[in-house]
Amino acid sequence: MRASQTALGRVLKEVERQLVQHESRVSKESLMAFKHVKPGSCSAHMMTSHVHTTAKQQETSTSQSSVNAREVAKFAKLSEHWWDPSGPCKPLHALNKARCEFIKDVFSNMTPAPARVLDVGCGGGILSESLARMGVHVTGIDVHAEGIDIAEEHKKLDDTIVDAIEYRNQSIEELLSTAEGPGSYDVVIASEVIEHVDALPDFCTSLVKATKPGGRIIISTLNRTSLAYLMAIVGAEHLLKIVPEGTHEWSKFVTPEEVVHLFPSNSTSLDWMAGMTYQPFTDTWHLSKHIEVNYIASFIVH
Repeated sequence: MRASQTALGRVLKEVERQLVQHESRVSKESLMAFKHVKPGSCSAHMMTSHVHTTAKQQETSTSQSSVNAREVAKFAKLSEHWWDPSGPCKPLHALNKARCEFIKDVFSNMTPAPARVLDVGCGGGILSESLARMGVHVTGIDVHAEGIDIAEEHKKLDDTIVDAIEYRNQSIEELLSTAEGPGSYDVVIASEVIEHVDALPDFCTSLVKATKPGGRIIISTLNRTSLAYLMAIVGAEHLLKIVPEGTHEWSKFVTPEEVVHLFPSNSTSLDWMAGMTYQPFTDTWHLSKHIEVNYIASFIVH
């Protein structure tokens, strides 16, 4: 027991060290709150960062674009690895089954069944291809040109989906500036994206604008909790090295409460939310009630 406590103490000290070193924008008050929050508790996933909120307000007031050049540069380095299931995108490939299970359930409860789906931040097309196999037409957009090129080439490997996916090197704002952008999609999906964009309230408003009335918006992301920091950054990036260091910034993680408030209550309502839980012994993900780390949510657009 004492050995286990000692090991846990070392991990917690490493978490604190990484918070101080890697998250310079987190205030002293936020760090003290972090130290006194029990992972997995209700308080943990309701905890908010004062500096995160302030930075988000500043981004909203000074930027009309959701594109973060630093984040684009991060993913540019992954171009050749998008479809390598053992490479830096391995966690995304593993996560795909769980998020697709959620998406299928959303589709099955829509009347009429969805026909057009927008995949925002599609990267190399991992989710877009899975969506096309569900029988919908997919438009995948991303500001990273190299990722779009990879996606275009990879879809050609499957004749059954090659005509069901259209990729565009665009931001959501650029898409909305075209005639077919506003109100054109039955479902709009931003999976593992919102923690990488700027002007988050504006970005979410753009998602609503792209969705038909009666349609759905689906978001998946990381909760801003101590447990999420431990698993996604300390564990996955620094200890296990299964994703490149610097892929995530804890201060940009978004709590479920914040996600709900990002969408205007007069035009959207929360439909369903679920956790996505990782099983390390089987290297698989499944839907669960635990939203302390990864979660996925569906919103109805009115």
